[in-house]
Amino acid sequence: MRNFNGVPKDHFHLFLKECEWRFNSSDPKSQLKQLNQWVKVKLASYLGQTLILLLLLTACEKQDKLPQNTNETVADKLLEKIANERWFTKQQLIAGKQVFAGNCAVCHGEGAKGTVADWKQRLSNGKYPPPPLDGSAHAWHHSLSVLRRSINEGGQQIGGTMPAMKNKLNEVQITNVLAYITSLWPDETYQRWAKINH
Repeated sequence: MRNFNGVPKDHFHLFLKECEWRFNSSDPKSQLKQLNQWVKVKLASYLGQTLILLLLLTACEKQDKLPQNTNETVADKLLEKIANERWFTKQQLIAGKQVFAGNCAVCHGEGAKGTVADWKQRLSNGKYPPPPLDGSAHAWHHSLSVLRRSINEGGQQIGGTMPAMKNKLNEVQITNVLAYITSLWPDETYQRWAKINH
């Protein structure tokens, strides 16, 4: 192990994850099934990112035709559009993204996409992994008050690993994080959530 088995030191944590995955999924059929799931998830993610990029490029092309005295960027307009259609303000969304990046992304993943393929599967320690919060898991099933309580109290008492954040984040920061998280939900998911919770 001293030489990291030929694996570069910076990538050793990935090597350990692969070993853990191979150990927990020793059946080749289950490994293939898991790989197929990951490919589908990644492919959907890349297609979604490509679509967003195309939309932004189109918007940038249209922005070039705007009068030069405008101070608003296309990104600002997109943020404003999202905020106008949802419960939060653009400022809360921007602040929430920063709070999330500094406190939540390490466990819930960049863009709240999660860090494991199956968040419903217990880890080797018997606990559940942090779920994605981008609308693809169960967060949207809960009201803002339940989500706020989950952030404040954590999830350890119900079998999760999330620590209580009530002594780390204040109420404004938690509200901003909730704004960021709910901004990631697709419109259809957000509308279903809004119907249930409002």
